[in-house]
Amino acid sequence: MTQSKTVFILEDDEMIRGSVVSALNNAGFETCCYSNEVDFRSALAEPNTSPNVIILDIMAPIGRLTKDSYERTKAHYANLGDELPPAKKTGLRIAHDIKTSDQFIGLKGTPIVIYSILKEDSFREEASNLGIVYFVKGENELQDLVNHVIKVAL
Repeated sequence: MTQSKTVFILEDDEMIRGSVVSALNNAGFETCCYSNEVDFRSALAEPNTSPNVIILDIMAPIGRLTKDSYERTKAHYANLGDELPPAKKTGLRIAHDIKTSDQFIGLKGTPIVIYSILKEDSFREEASNLGIVYFVKGENELQDLVNHVIKVAL
C-alpha cells in the first residue's frame, strides 16, 4: 500500500484486539482501537473522523459510563425509541446507525466488517441486509479478515 489507511476497531477482548491490530499494522494499516461502545461512538462523532474501514465485534460492552456519557448514550437510544440495550448486538447496532443515521452521514460509505465468535444465522442475515461482511472467529482465519480489509480499503 502506498498511502496509510486507517481502520477503526471495536473489540473488547484484549488478546483478539492485539492480534487484529498486529496483523493490520503488518499489512500497512494504521489502527484506532476501542474496547466499548461509548468510546467508539465518541471517536466516530469527532470532526474529521474518516476511517477507511470499520471492524466491529458484535458483542462489546456499552462501556464505563460517566454521568455525561450515560446521558448522551441514553439520549441516543431514546431518539431511536429504545432503552439502553444489552451488549449482545452492539456491533450490529453501531453498523445500523452508521448506515442509516444522519449523525454518521460522512461514514455511510465506509466498509464495515463484523468479526465475532457468534455464529447465529440471524446475525449473519442482519449484517448481510446492511451490506456488511460477517467473519466468524475460528471459522475464518485472521488473514482472511486482513485480506478483506485490504480489498475494501483500496
